[in-house]
Amino acid sequence: MANTKIPVPFIMVPEWVWAHPDLGKVDVMVYMTLAHHADNKTRVCWPSQKLIQAESKVGNIRTLRTSLRRLEETGCIEIQKRKGRNDLYYLPPAPPQLRGMTDDEVKFYMSLDELPPGFGE
Repeated sequence: MANTKIPVPFIMVPEWVWAHPDLGKVDVMVYMTLAHHADNKTRVCWPSQKLIQAESKVGNIRTLRTSLRRLEETGCIEIQKRKGRNDLYYLPPAPPQLRGMTDDEVKFYMSLDELPPGFGE
């Protein structure tokens, strides 16, 4: 029997989301559910709130909506509301403080042991 590699899907959560001081475990599970559905290149997805609720094991829809709002307020996701259709969710590749910087600037800040004042607040 040949030694064949079987791809095993997994979900990666950026440390800046996972360790965010304003997010709880429900928020991270909701983010992981969105990450599971997001396109690898565009980082966009559009699962229904009912599907997000079920897959992230959130008890009720109000808790899910609070979590989505918190993820959006902290810059972990961007939400585009669509009337009559599922919302679009975008998962930015970097924290809000690093967006718009050059690759060299991002590498510099990510290499620091301690971020400057104003980062991560």
